[in-house]
Amino acid sequence: MGYFLAGKGLKTGECPEYWNVIHPDVVLNIAQSYIDAGADMIETNSFGANKFKLAHYGLEREVYNLNKTAAEISRKAAGSNHFVIGSVGSTGKLLLMEETTPAEMYAVFSEQVIALEKVVQMQF
Repeated sequence: MGYFLAGKGLKTGECPEYWNVIHPDVVLNIAQSYIDAGADMIETNSFGANKFKLAHYGLEREVYNLNKTAAEISRKAAGSNHFVIGSVGSTGKLLLMEETTPAEMYAVFSEQVIALEKVVQMQF
């Protein structure tokens, strides 16, 4: 997703997940291109949409909205016959280096996954 967003104008240092809100048509077009190419499943544009990563952009309060919007965009592209996979990446914080705690890490991932789950579910 990041590669395709860069091709559509995402600049170095810009938040890819914020494009779900400011350029939803571009994100939808990318997701739709996977379906059109024959993919059975597509990911959401939410890899770095967790509190720790989003804080880098001043968007840490937008976790729920960015993830929910990412899932809605991918669900729209996928329709009812394809799977949507919630993309969850790293936080950039290391437990080994004591930059965070297991409880805090759990809370950060839970917040992201709960937002994705609201939309990603699919009925067959």
